[in-house]
Amino acid sequence: ATASGKAILALKRWNRLQDTGMPVPLAPLTAKTITELEQLQVETELNHARGYSLDREEFHQGYGCVGVALPFKGDVFSISLSGGLVSEEEMHRRGIALRDEVSRFSIAPIGPKSRAQSQLKTDE
Repeated sequence: ATASGKAILALKRWNRLQDTGMPVPLAPLTAKTITELEQLQVETELNHARGYSLDREEFHQGYGCVGVALPFKGDVFSISLSGGLVSEEEMHRRGIALRDEVSRFSIAPIGPKSRAQSQLKTDE
């Protein structure tokens, strides 16, 4: 349900979410929580492709969050920004900005080639 947790799932790219040990069905925290593994699998693949995840009132009603996974020394951490709900466009803008900033600290690629990664290559 959290953007941070979904970002970690996306980075690890489990082929089958059942392999994570998550209870089935997933327990809803709000009316918008994803509770079906198939739906979560689709979103996990989308999150992996774009390099960030979204939580739209899935964890707490009235709040949204963007999250990015950060691989570091063989482990995976996550960084997120949360607050009151904003437009879908603004959530994606924030997700891209967070992904690009976090990619500066990661030695592993995060989602599509980000502006930060492009900039690092041109600065060398």
